[in-house]
Amino acid sequence: MRTGRSQSNMPGLRLVGKEESGLVSTPFGPARVGSTTTQITQSHQLTALLNSLEREVKTLESRYSEVLDTLTSATKRLVELTDSLLKEDTTEEDKC
Repeated sequence: MRTGRSQSNMPGLRLVGKEESGLVSTPFGPARVGSTTTQITQSHQLTALLNSLEREVKTLESRYSEVLDTLTSATKRLVELTDSLLKEDTTEEDKC
């Protein structure tokens, strides 16, 4: 029984042929047509995990920069102290 409407005119319905990949675009990247709710939920969980990891990496980068600055300052101060000690006359002349 035909309704007089072709499949291409029906909103929201699209048949996937052999020549098409069967992928649709989502906000989280490509997904297979007919993905289950479980797959979508897993995608959301993975996205949340990735975002959490990215935040942790930024925190670690910030802490690394602080430690590097402290180490650089301490090293410069140590070099200054060493230079000042070397400039002082610390040699003893032989007294004969």
